[in-house]
Amino acid sequence: MDKVFRFFAGALTILVSAGFAESTQNPKIDCCKASCPSIRPDLKCDVGISFSSDFLYWQTSQTGNWYGQVANFHTSIPNPAGGNANFFGDYKNPKYKFDPGVRVSLGFRPHYDHWQIDFVWTHMNSKALGFSDLPGAFETSVIIPNPLFFVPQILNNNSVNANALWRSNYNTIDLDINREIPLGKYFGLKGHFGLKNLWLHEKYHIFALAAYTAELPEPLTIVNSESNMVQKIWGIGPMVGLDSYWKVYKGFNLFGKAAFSLVWSNVKSTVLGQFFNGTEPVVVTAMTSNFHTVLPEIDLIVGGEYDMHFCNNKYHLTLRAGWELITLFNANFLGASYSSIGDFNMSGLTTGFSFDF
Repeated sequence: MDKVFRFFAGALTILVSAGFAESTQNPKIDCCKASCPSIRPDLKCDVGISFSSDFLYWQTSQTGNWYGQVANFHTSIPNPAGGNANFFGDYKNPKYKFDPGVRVSLGFRPHYDHWQIDFVWTHMNSKALGFSDLPGAFETSVIIPNPLFFVPQILNNNSVNANALWRSNYNTIDLDINREIPLGKYFGLKGHFGLKNLWLHEKYHIFALAAYTAELPEPLTIVNSESNMVQKIWGIGPMVGLDSYWKVYKGFNLFGKAAFSLVWSNVKSTVLGQFFNGTEPVVVTAMTSNFHTVLPEIDLIVGGEYDMHFCNNKYHLTLRAGWELITLFNANFLGASYSSIGDFNMSGLTTGFSFDF
């Protein structure tokens, strides 16, 4: 009996010792963490700071910015002094191109409950050019300027050629408070909310050369006309969004982002229309609109990334690239308009890195 007791006591001691050794050498991971890996980095000596920078290569555009309509005569040649004509043609918009920009973010990670606070600055300068030339004016076609932009010669005649220069300066500073929502071994979400602070400054210059004539096709008088428009928008408002995260293979991941903002904005828009029939310009139109409105904005991005840990798991680096779309709805008030004539859009490549320590 004593031998049996000593046998079971020895076996129990061996099992307990083996279990203790396994728990100290290979500590078991929490069940949730094993099945729902954290999106945020798990670092040794984690200071809780994240820095990221992105290079933006975006095309900026704005609907409603057509500066003229090329009209091809269909039945008769219109008389600049009056009369009617039937015509068909196409609208001329500035040619929008891709421009570089930058986004910088500084984040702080509290050491509890997967929260993170980010301050994000986005900056983009853009410009677009447009030119239309009609050497056969009053024979086959003319350019009819956009009446919303008050190019003066629209009051009494059409133009031989027209060009346009549009510039924009877009800046936002976001306060983004986000929290990770692990859902599975290879998938997770991150919900976020905060405030968006917006500055949008635009300048639009339209220049047209007009031809007065009494006997076609020879012009008698050449008049230069122009319209100078400036629009300034400043706003602040709430922002909400949801990020998604898919683990693919050994550090390679896919991600998506959707954010929506309602920006309470102050809008100031001015227009100055004038023509030159001598050395001094003659001012025809000078107007200003100043009001408040709410502008919705969406921000969508999809892309891929690669993340790595180094220096004995003290630092974390993520490299990423994606395609992003931002639309600020109803943001075109050029021409001192009190009602929107179009949307402000940006889309293109977003590529950069995040560094956590």
